[in-house]
Amino acid sequence: MYKRQVIIISPAGEILNINKFMEKLTGYKTDSLIGKPIYELMDSKDILDNISKNNYNVSGYMKINCKTKNNGIIPMNISPFPIINKKINEISGILLVGYNIKNVKKLQQEVEDHRKNEEELKESEEKFKIMFYKHTSIMCLFDPETLRILDANDAAIKFYGYSYKQLKHMKITEINKLKEDSLRNIINKIISVSYTHLTLPTKA
Repeated sequence: MYKRQVIIISPAGEILNINKFMEKLTGYKTDSLIGKPIYELMDSKDILDNISKNNYNVSGYMKINCKTKNNGIIPMNISPFPIINKKINEISGILLVGYNIKNVKKLQQEVEDHRKNEEELKESEEKFKIMFYKHTSIMCLFDPETLRILDANDAAIKFYGYSYKQLKHMKITEINKLKEDSLRNIINKIISVSYTHLTLPTKA
């Protein structure tokens, strides 16, 4: 649940009061801010104009940066509420209610970064597929545990004479001269030194 920060200002924009959540967020004590213009706390000299343009629309909010005592900047959403003096039917103050959206922005950035990473990964996968299937060298992908062929490129299909569907139902040992024990020894050596490819003697 959001902890609402509250500021009360005069119609002229002087700070009259802030709540404890605003004190905690900014590091300021209420007494140190009373009488000071709101733009010393909110990073906008046009804040009063913006409030007026907003017509005190309590269903909306303004995005604004809040200054902290240690010169930090915290993004906030602020909604203005007029305080009406009913005796004279005039605005005697403005209640600003807001909340810190720093974590929200951080989450949005993380989501955006994740989306970009997914796009880059998809692009890399597409490039790999094009390179793999159309490469003139014979290429097969196989499971190092079961030795089952997982994929094969066009050159491998042409060289071995099997269809793509047939190759995917075969083991790699069925299309090369190495026995299974010898092949597994090679695979273990490859895994231990982080090699990325394996060239095998073929039966063809």
